[in-house]
Amino acid sequence: MIHFKRNLSILLLCIAGGLFAEDYKKAYKAASTDDERMSIINSIVESKDKQSAKVLIDALKEGESNQLRSHAALGLGTLGLGVDELQIAYDKDDGRVRESCMSALADIGAAKSTSYFEKGIKEKNETIRLEALRGLSKVANSSHARILKDGLGWTSKDARLYALAGLGKIQAKEEWRSIQSYCTDSNAEITIACLQAAGKIKNEDFAE
Repeated sequence: MIHFKRNLSILLLCIAGGLFAEDYKKAYKAASTDDERMSIINSIVESKDKQSAKVLIDALKEGESNQLRSHAALGLGTLGLGVDELQIAYDKDDGRVRESCMSALADIGAAKSTSYFEKGIKEKNETIRLEALRGLSKVANSSHARILKDGLGWTSKDARLYALAGLGKIQAKEEWRSIQSYCTDSNAEITIACLQAAGKIKNEDFAE
């Protein structure tokens, strides 16, 4: 009973925030349900405790349910950590976890994930494709102009926003004709994204 009460106290403190890395590890080990484990992960993420990232990495690698592994992946994305582990999980895990891993990689936006974004855009899974486009918009270079231009043709508003952001990043003057019409789009978000891209591209025709 004393041991149970101690574990419960650790869990409650963890959920409330205010534990150190070693305490989080003990609390996670003491947890008996995925709900408790996910609450601990939430506490680590909310406290931005990067020293406790190993708890999330272990959950991603060893969590029994895909719900827990997926939750850990998203937490790593928020913390901006675990790129290598997220890539490994993306290659090996099931659809739900792969979606979360791609979303986390897009959150982090590391150049070393470029090949994963390129592969992800070719996936049949729409969530993975969209998150891959979001990630690519952060790391794109001139060689990605065609992919980003194609993103403008996706039906998703978010896809167009990401494509415009990426085209602006790479200053894709050659694609200006494809971009231009979105600067008068009926959707205000797309119009703003286009204007921001135009500012980065510094297109002389637009400036006039």
